[in-house]
Amino acid sequence: MLSIDLFEPVRAALRSRLDAGSPGSASARVLDQRSGWSVHDIVCSCDARDRSFEECDDYVSIAVVVAGSFTYRNDFGRALMTPGSILLGNPGRHYACAHEHGAGDRCIAFHFFPDCFESLAQVLGLRDRYFRVGRLPNLASLGSCVTEVITTTLRSGSFEELTFEVAESVLRQATDCRSPPVPLRHERRVAEVARLMNDRLQINWRITELARLAGMSEFHFLRTFKATLGVSPHKYLLRARLRSGAVTLALTDAPVTQTAIDSGFEDLSNFIHSFRRQYGTSPSAYRRTFNAKD
Repeated sequence: MLSIDLFEPVRAALRSRLDAGSPGSASARVLDQRSGWSVHDIVCSCDARDRSFEECDDYVSIAVVVAGSFTYRNDFGRALMTPGSILLGNPGRHYACAHEHGAGDRCIAFHFFPDCFESLAQVLGLRDRYFRVGRLPNLASLGSCVTEVITTTLRSGSFEELTFEVAESVLRQATDCRSPPVPLRHERRVAEVARLMNDRLQINWRITELARLAGMSEFHFLRTFKATLGVSPHKYLLRARLRSGAVTLALTDAPVTQTAIDSGFEDLSNFIHSFRRQYGTSPSAYRRTFNAKD
């Protein structure tokens, strides 16, 4: 397979933790830093044995989850974070992360000083200067933004323009994304299924099989999955496949047909059609756009 393994740094951190016999921890690598903001590649090796850690930062956080999963709790409730979702945090407010459903995660985190973020919201004409939700789910409208964050990270590119594009996209989407509460036992089952779907994009998962794995009826599973992650299982899998394909196109010379297959599409025309709907261009044109940036 030629697809990019975004979980590998997490896997390496988990191996190091095992070898050292130490508790889990998070490490942050600075990707870019300018006046008023910074971007970090954060890899966490915590698992269910580690206690959730509560923190309070003095900056605004927008963190794109690129691998693994964890739970996030802040003033607005609790949410399950999986690849493609976006964590939101306000300055001076407490939050907690935990890994009771699986080991390790990786996020690309954007940190803004409050005055910088407030000025951005003001320029955009938005009344809310901070977030009223803790998470944005795996939205189609944010697919291009999430993919560009990943590819810019892996290409060691500049975040100067992308940082403000991310902030604008997230601010505009964060006005109405509240999710209903989900029982912990159901959240755990959805987390296990979502990890399996991300790990095995090539499988044409049927709702019957996913519901069986979750130990739920089909109808109950569909409602619970959407309540937990904000999207249906079909859309979640489709966006994960498209994100994998887009990253592969941007960072490798793999043929479009092979990219489609590796990303879980059995039919090239379906890949091209779905890709165009998500990213507004063909796979070949998308690749040319990224090659032009070199």
